[in-house]
Amino acid sequence: MQNFGAIDTIIVIIYLVTMLGIGLYSLKKRKNVDDYYVGGRRSGSFVISCLWMSSWIGGASVIGSVDKSYSLGITGVWYCGAMAVGCFLFAGTSTGLIQTVGKKFGFLTYPELIEKRYGPVTQVIAAVTTFLAYIAYTAGQFLAMGRLLSAFLGWDLNNAIWISALSMVLYTALGGFIAVTITGTAQAVIIMACLAFVMVPVIMFQMPPDAFATAALPADFFSLGAWGWGSILGLSVTIVLTFFSSMDSYTRCFASKTARVARVGTIIAGFMVLLVAASGTYLGMAGRILIPDMPEGQTIMSALITQFLPQGAKGIILIGLLAAVMSTGSVCILVATANITQDLYKRYINPSAGQKSILALSTVITLLVGVLASYMGIYQQDIVNVLYIAFTVNSASLFIPTIVAFTWRKGGSKTAAWSMAVSLAVVLFWYYGQSQWPDNTLFKFDPVWPGLLVSGGIFLVGALAFPLSEKDQRKIAEFWA
Repeated sequence: MQNFGAIDTIIVIIYLVTMLGIGLYSLKKRKNVDDYYVGGRRSGSFVISCLWMSSWIGGASVIGSVDKSYSLGITGVWYCGAMAVGCFLFAGTSTGLIQTVGKKFGFLTYPELIEKRYGPVTQVIAAVTTFLAYIAYTAGQFLAMGRLLSAFLGWDLNNAIWISALSMVLYTALGGFIAVTITGTAQAVIIMACLAFVMVPVIMFQMPPDAFATAALPADFFSLGAWGWGSILGLSVTIVLTFFSSMDSYTRCFASKTARVARVGTIIAGFMVLLVAASGTYLGMAGRILIPDMPEGQTIMSALITQFLPQGAKGIILIGLLAAVMSTGSVCILVATANITQDLYKRYINPSAGQKSILALSTVITLLVGVLASYMGIYQQDIVNVLYIAFTVNSASLFIPTIVAFTWRKGGSKTAAWSMAVSLAVVLFWYYGQSQWPDNTLFKFDPVWPGLLVSGGIFLVGALAFPLSEKDQRKIAEFWA
């Protein structure tokens, strides 16, 4: 252990045991699939805001953005800042409508909504796309938690990732969305309190008054564009668009009591995310001054905690980070599991499957998600890169068909299916090309741009060139009704 005392260890053990207890308690509370995936559709505004926070601002987001601010400066604010913008835009344009549609048709998943508008083929493509994206999201959380355990307990990173996966998978498989709802509020408060009201004041006390003015920092450390405006634009657009095509966004709306609850909860979450963005950016920048030479194998967050926090406080802050990871990871696992059990198995393989068999299958798929995400986390060990891949896969191929579903009575099932499938293939090929031919000028472009271009081009041509079939017209009329 690195300066991690007995009090800190006891605090962390109590937290982990409590999480397992909540999972067991939630196992008894859940009665059906609705409870498991959307908490019975009875969440209020504050709970919804905390669920947004606990799912989007996870340990991977916090640790990754602080690390980015440590290496590049104030430009690291763009990562979480773009999430806040996404919250506000999504709240102002979509939450109420999605909640209304979800309640009307009883949707549990985002691909179910896509199927209602376009047809079964699009549901399959949306489910596969969402599943791939959420494997990457989950991998980011496993990697973040693994790094924390490795830094504080001295474990081998790969072993720590596997242990992180096991704990998160077990908690999620037992409790489902009810467990996430019970812990989401507390964990969101813990995340903000630990960052903004514990870590920031402690680090500010350690900083000389003129530290930023006198320290030997890179010339562009205070430049918002130091990350590179191409990367910033690609990242920001990808994150914002993901709000409109991420299944997690729709789950929040489906779980809300009313349309107003969905909208207000999302707006509150936007302000909470802004606070986290400011706190994380400051911690990363201050860490560059206080610890100019990062210890090998640590993140700047773990280095700041071990070097500047007193005994007892270390355990509390670690709980805050673990809470961020656990809450986000469990949501990501649930989403990926629902893609298989609800959108594929229940819909196409065994439509007569009962509640018990679906819940049993959910446990098995949860384990599969854990294994796949663990391997990805071990292979791709840059947290922000892992999350960026997930955002891109999700937004590039699904954004345009999703927006059109609510705004334009054009575009049938075949048009939407080709738009989504080809765009997904282009994005995956672009990532492959970047890994195989990194010096090729073509692959210097961010994958989100060719993905969006292909998706939009195919949809526009298909919608204008091919008349709607009678079946498509019926589906559009029913959806818009």
